[in-house]
Amino acid sequence: MLFFKKKKEKEIPQTKENIKLPTLEDLEKKEISKKEHEEKTPTYSPQKKLMPPKTKITELPKPIELPVFVKIEKYQEIVFLINSMNSILKSIESSLKLNRELEKMREENWNSIKNDLEKLKRELEKIGSIFKVVKTSSEIESIKEKEVKDLEKLLNELKSQVSELKSEIKV
Repeated sequence: MLFFKKKKEKEIPQTKENIKLPTLEDLEKKEISKKEHEEKTPTYSPQKKLMPPKTKITELPKPIELPVFVKIEKYQEIVFLINSMNSILKSIESSLKLNRELEKMREENWNSIKNDLEKLKRELEKIGSIFKVVKTSSEIESIKEKEVKDLEKLLNELKSQVSELKSEIKV
């Protein structure tokens, strides 16, 4: 197997004759393009990074020592406890939801009763205004006093009649 090498290009020594110097026009073009480039490219200004203050750690916290292996009975017990806690949590959530619904229903019933009571009052007022049956408490008291007086008169009359009848019987 043959190894081939790349041929090296011969370097041409730089002399005054070989070096091309830029002309004044070339330099002006380069200055203009450099300015355009600077205008187009955004400038980068590094910001201060906020670093937490350096603190020295005097002692490393001790790692918690846990057994690597757990007995199957304890594992099963833990799984059972977790499952029971989950079921209790679900039952509490459902109870709270049910309680919320009951409160809503209670509030609706209360409002319904209040509305019905107001309707009943309005209807009674309408009927009372038609028949003028509804009377105030002072009117009711005056009617009672009249009835009591009338009953007392009647009672007195009956007593007098009874006494007359007794006198007739004795004679």
